[in-house]
Amino acid sequence: MSSEKYEQRHVEILIAEDSATQREQLQHLLEARGYAVASAANGREALELARRHKPTLVVSDIVMPELDGYGLCRALKSDEKLKDVPVILLTSLADAHDVILGLECAADNFIRKPYQPDYLLKRIEYLLMNLELRKSQKMQMGVEIRLGSQRHFISAERQQILDLLISTYEQAAEINRELAAREKELAHSNEVLNGLNSIADGLNRAASEGEVADTALERALSLPGIQAGWISLREGESGFRLAAARNLPPALEAPGAMQDECSCRRRLLSGELGSAANILECERLAKSEGETRGLRCHATVPLWTGDRTLGVMNLVGPQEGLFSKEELKTLYGVGNQVAVALERARLHEHMERLVEDRTTALTAEMAQRKQAETALRESEAGLRRAQAMAKLAHVITGPDGSFETWSETFPELIGADAARLPRSTREVLAILEPENRALLRAKVVEAGTRKSRVEVEYRIRRADGGLVHLRQTIEPIAGPGDAQGRMRWFNTLQDVTEQRRAEDELREAELRYRSVFENVVEGIFLVNRKEEVVSGNPALARMLGYASFDEMAGHVRSVARDFYAEPGSRGRFRARLEADGVVEKFETRWRRKDGSIIWVSLSARMTTGLMRGEIHHIGVAEEITERKQAEEDRARLVAIIEATPDFVATGNLEGRTLYLNQAGRRMIGHEPGRDISEMRMGMGHPDWARKLVLETGVPYAIEHGTWSGETVFLTREGREIPVSQVIIAHKGPSGAVEYLSTIARDISELKRTEEELRQEHANLLTSQQELFEAHELLADADRLETVGRLAAGVAHEVKNPLGIIRLGADYLAQRLPQGGDQQVLDDIRVAIDRAERVIRDLLNFSRTSAFALRPTDIREVIDNAINLTRHEIQHRDITIIKSGDDWTPAISADPDRLVQVFINLLSNAAQAIGRDGTIEIATRCVCLGERDLERSRMSGFGIGERAVTLDIRDTGPGISAEHEKRLFEPFFTTKPVGEGTGLGLAVSRNIVMKHRGSISVSNRPEGGASALLTFRVDTEHLAHEKANTGNR
Repeated sequence: MSSEKYEQRHVEILIAEDSATQREQLQHLLEARGYAVASAANGREALELARRHKPTLVVSDIVMPELDGYGLCRALKSDEKLKDVPVILLTSLADAHDVILGLECAADNFIRKPYQPDYLLKRIEYLLMNLELRKSQKMQMGVEIRLGSQRHFISAERQQILDLLISTYEQAAEINRELAAREKELAHSNEVLNGLNSIADGLNRAASEGEVADTALERALSLPGIQAGWISLREGESGFRLAAARNLPPALEAPGAMQDECSCRRRLLSGELGSAANILECERLAKSEGETRGLRCHATVPLWTGDRTLGVMNLVGPQEGLFSKEELKTLYGVGNQVAVALERARLHEHMERLVEDRTTALTAEMAQRKQAETALRESEAGLRRAQAMAKLAHVITGPDGSFETWSETFPELIGADAARLPRSTREVLAILEPENRALLRAKVVEAGTRKSRVEVEYRIRRADGGLVHLRQTIEPIAGPGDAQGRMRWFNTLQDVTEQRRAEDELREAELRYRSVFENVVEGIFLVNRKEEVVSGNPALARMLGYASFDEMAGHVRSVARDFYAEPGSRGRFRARLEADGVVEKFETRWRRKDGSIIWVSLSARMTTGLMRGEIHHIGVAEEITERKQAEEDRARLVAIIEATPDFVATGNLEGRTLYLNQAGRRMIGHEPGRDISEMRMGMGHPDWARKLVLETGVPYAIEHGTWSGETVFLTREGREIPVSQVIIAHKGPSGAVEYLSTIARDISELKRTEEELRQEHANLLTSQQELFEAHELLADADRLETVGRLAAGVAHEVKNPLGIIRLGADYLAQRLPQGGDQQVLDDIRVAIDRAERVIRDLLNFSRTSAFALRPTDIREVIDNAINLTRHEIQHRDITIIKSGDDWTPAISADPDRLVQVFINLLSNAAQAIGRDGTIEIATRCVCLGERDLERSRMSGFGIGERAVTLDIRDTGPGISAEHEKRLFEPFFTTKPVGEGTGLGLAVSRNIVMKHRGSISVSNRPEGGASALLTFRVDTEHLAHEKANTGNR
């Protein structure tokens, strides 16, 4: 991600630094990169700024007043709003506790002071690039680390610990790299200085021009990187001759190869070559045909003496930039020495020939020497500066071990003043500790025996009490030696204390990293580019069924072949890793040692910095076999649940829906993409069912585990779906109910089938009852037909005599005077009236005239009946009470026939009461149920059918058990002889049944009798036709 993208995201960085200068420098660096920067002078001020305005990233010094960097980091990570802000700590990494403290306070990165700006910016960009990634894979891990005598418990995110440790490791490796580079540079400089000193020493011994040229080239080959060389001396104005050459490649040894002009000769003649220069590519080597041994570059050193150039010395190597600028300046001084030596040799060779010019030559030589000495002094000054910077010193010892000369840096190096400065090897050995004394003495003896270069490292205590590590190189100086054959020695001493300290710190960092590496529960692995596991922790070995990593390394040859159970899985993992540089939670299957398969979750990232060369990536493996098994079990269960046609749902104790299967969505009309979390338990039920579920079902399930019952769901269209519902309470490990589930099965078809069966059963019962009643009616009809014929005959035969008797009585009444005889005639008339009523009832009972059915208001019919029987009811002091519905629908009836039924029932009730009682008439419109049908013993009616009922209840003595079954038989009566014919209830039942109604008489529990009549509602005229009222 580029910095421009960060600017678009408006990245804000908070700096905590107590040094105003360093704070301003860092702020300027970040603002120049496009970041928005806020700064604070201490940790407490930075914490307040962060709480007022949350930054994207925090860069903090550690040592600050009021609140240090660790405290600031700890406070940020403990703040819920700021804990995800990455924190970079600037530290010297001087102590192992720095890393532990950084882990304990959950820091994200260490950067060592002083830091390189580019490195700091790269670390910031890395953290910003991985900021979103680290938010999605938060996982806490705990590691206990023992450092010294203290225990430290590290609790932070796995990725955070890994980033911090790797950044710490990279910092330590960077320190070691810098020290190694510095050591290499110093070794290179030492080698160059030794070579230059050797050249100078050889030039002092050369007596002729050839010796000077040969000695200069021979000693120059000891310089680092120099593999060949030649010296070309000028002849005349523009000519050159080859004075000496060493180790030339075959291409330059060919005849005439060194005769042609080249760029360095032309530059020398033109005056452009005023100092030593690195020639990037030698023109002569480039043009030569033949083997060059890979040599192509050289350093060109002009040979100046005074204001004249004697020639040029070319030192050849395989690479560009053979020498640094400082070294080229020194070479320039050496070139002047070579020129002086050449000139001196020429003077020596031609002394006799140049006697006459001796004075002039000596004067010129002295000037040239002064110039050379000046150049040499400048070169020596540069050498002294380089030695001081590198903490380097040199000492030349004589054959007897005494110090002949030493560099200015030697006293400072060993911390001794002029009075305490050792003057010989023996004095140095005297101030060393015994083990170091023995080591140095042995190396000195070895150098004298071998007469070659040796190196030794030892510790020496300075005069100020400090202990320093010295590396000493002992190298013989070429020459004849003294009379006993003893040689002079060139000694180079270097302070390597800081390097040793850095190495110790690096080892400690490796130990800390190894402690974490071997104690985490996840498997950690390092894989090289050949797909080999270079390193792994014990957790990785145990995960794969090995006793140790060494055992695993002996069996595993290829990660792709020996780890991965799926051939293509490793390829997908590596492709993602190389494309993105990081892979998070890649799930795959690995094969264990015993062949069994486990599931693992892999996280890895490509290596950076020093590790990039060998290690391809570092990764963490977490075994997730149990989780995957649970997921597979859950997937199978979900598949089964999704395949079932039943409604299945789960929810929490607050009533929020957590899961609803597809069948459930279809059942209640819930769209597939709609969020189910907005649903609450009971939302899909009508009010009565919701109350049943929430107030009865859920509490019962929580208390007893399950509840079941029949409820109803409402679709989005308002249609009711009857269901058989089960509610289950699921308990957690603690025994407390954690969530609820419900299963509901649509029983609409079952209900319809039950209703059809119930209706069929009712119809069957009705048919059986109707068949039974039909048989009874046929018997009654046959009997009534016979009785009717007899009654009609009797009535006809009796009616005529009664008419004659009435005429006779009327005649006698007119003839006889008023008095006692008139009373006899009145009694005769009463008897005649009674006989005529009996005859009329017999005729009405046997008459089968047609009904005139029409919509009828039953309440008006009952009012007419009450009016017609009012005289008898009032005579007996009986109270009529009307109750029930204010309005009832019309029935299809013949009101003239019905009024006869009601008169009979009211008369029977009044006669049963005798005196002082109550008759209650209750009229209602009902939807018939099973109990209604059972009570009235109705036939032909169905459950759910609408009907009008009329219940006439009296407060009389009731009906005896032996009379109850014979109430509707013709001529059966419980009244005294002369008060009833026994035809009233039989006629009433006949009229009701012809209306397709029902009538039943029973005793009331509280006393008295009840006559219940039921009539069908006239649905055609339910709301429009005004009911007709019959008259007697």
